[in-house]
Amino acid sequence: MTDSVNELRPKLIKGIPELDVPSIEPLPYGTVKVRSAPGTRAKVEANLTNVQIWGLSSYKLLEMKPNLPKNRFVFRLNIPRIECKGDYDVDLNVLILRYKGNGPFRGNLTNIDVEVLVKGKIEKINGKNHMQLSKMLMHIGIGTAHFILDELFSSNPILGRIVDVVVNENTQDFLNEIRPALEVAISNRSLEMANRIFKTVTFDELFPTV
Repeated sequence: MTDSVNELRPKLIKGIPELDVPSIEPLPYGTVKVRSAPGTRAKVEANLTNVQIWGLSSYKLLEMKPNLPKNRFVFRLNIPRIECKGDYDVDLNVLILRYKGNGPFRGNLTNIDVEVLVKGKIEKINGKNHMQLSKMLMHIGIGTAHFILDELFSSNPILGRIVDVVVNENTQDFLNEIRPALEVAISNRSLEMANRIFKTVTFDELFPTV
């Protein structure tokens, strides 16, 4: 099974047009709402749109615990680095500074640990057994993160640097806010893509020793 997971990488990168499975490089994410946590000195409200994510295919499988009788699997992954970009509109209230603006943003996340629980079932497809996943639960832990809001205070570099510091000092608060939605979005997309791929691979090919 470990080999099967690792062998998925080229398919995830290239996509499978005949199965309508697009490449995950980049993974379109859509819209993210970011709000600073209650009690923080800086009030930041931002909407991130047209978000795209690169780097998910660089995952490293750290551990896998299969329970074949129940068709259940628990595994841990590490993704060294994820990069993202999109557009932002932001409302900042920092000390005496109040600012509303918009523009493109860039970001990177490093040392992402992912824990996944997958449940599946065996289905007959063209007379052969295939694994089809029915549920995927995911927890994501992020080591470090840094975001750059381009065109923010482009006419005043000093204010731009101040806001950049404030935003990045609060990244863990922001990540805690968006983590649940991110976990659901990636789980749903991964579940859909895995099932399409598994339709091309029989159960015996996935688990040749069973």
